[in-house]
Parts: sequence; structure tokens; C-alpha cells
Amino acid sequence: MPDPFESFWPPDRETYAFNGTLSWVANQGSQASFALSSYTDMVVYFSGCSALVRRVRELRIDAPAEFIEYYDDDASDELTELALDVAQDGLGRGDDPQDALFQARLLEESIGDFWRSAANVS
Repeated sequence: MPDPFESFWPPDRETYAFNGTLSWVANQGSQASFALSSYTDMVVYFSGCSALVRRVRELRIDAPAEFIEYYDDDASDELTELALDVAQDGLGRGDDPQDALFQARLLEESIGDFWRSAANVS
């Protein structure tokens, strides 16, 4: 049976790297790992979104207002501070700092995969 949505599912593994990494961290990571990964997500992803909107404006691309409004936002200071507090609490409870750094770095790399995949969609 043909898939009516086939054209909407990009074939590149990179498209799904972020979701897979985040799921893995949520499933296997410690409190500190997940909190530091969440912080990384907020800081890296939101800054990428802001850069994208700036570039759209510079090039005067006629993007929908909803797109601009959704992606033209920075990470909340309150949420990023909370994520760091939760990570510190986890470290204080004995979570491995090397695991937390590894998993946060892996998530950062997967965000890069996501943006590369998005840039290659035609």
C-alpha cells in the first residue's frame, strides 16, 4: 500500500538525530544529564532560530508572520537558570559530571544535524 505522506518524511538520518538523542538522554541519563541537555537545547536551538530569523529579514524573504513570530525568540532566562539549578542539584546528589557533559554535547551535535538536514530539504 503506498504511503500518502511519503514525500513528507525526509530520508536523512540527521533529520531524526535530535529526537533520538533527546529520547535517549531522557531514558538513560541522570538528573544532571537531562537538565544540562535541556539547558543546551534551549541555548543552542533558540540562538539558531534567532539567527535564522535575522537572515530571513536580511534577505527580505517573504516568510509568513507566524514563522517569524514563532522562531524569533530567545531562551527564557528563567528556564535556563532553572535547568542549571536542576543540573547542579543532580551533581550534588552524585550524578557523574562527565556523563552530563557527554550527553549535553551529544545533544548539541544532534541540533547541528537537525539544522543541516533542514538546510538540505528541497
